[in-house]
Amino acid sequence: MGNHGIRPDIALFLVLYASVTVPPVQCACIVFIIGFFLEALSGAPGGLFISTYLLVFASIKLLCRVFNFNTLIELFGLLLACLTVKHLLVCFFMFFIYEYHYELLVQTALNETFFTIILFPFVFPLIRKCIPLPYAMDGATADRHQHAA
Repeated sequence: MGNHGIRPDIALFLVLYASVTVPPVQCACIVFIIGFFLEALSGAPGGLFISTYLLVFASIKLLCRVFNFNTLIELFGLLLACLTVKHLLVCFFMFFIYEYHYELLVQTALNETFFTIILFPFVFPLIRKCIPLPYAMDGATADRHQHAA
């Protein structure tokens, strides 16, 4: 399946989860590491996945200032926005910076988007369950837990 570009973007699921739940500085480090390992394993041109996922992370953080992504439906909408941003960035980088022709890239992007959307309702709840948050995200809640003793 992976030989023909048919794979879900599990790394995007991790970036989405980290961007919504982890504070910005720690999340930027996590996203950088995800992009670095994906780049090292895929043989992509240097900086492609690191810059793409960091820009996706930045766009998620901007949207989190306006919207509150608590439900799976809201996160699915955010995933659609992330897929759009990611594929536009990859097309931009591949065409203008790395000078690749993107006739085959469009078909790969469509296949990847399809499988990512199909697997989101199954994989994202597993990520939530497998990677629990060790701390409360709300500052007031965190202060109450510390001063409750």
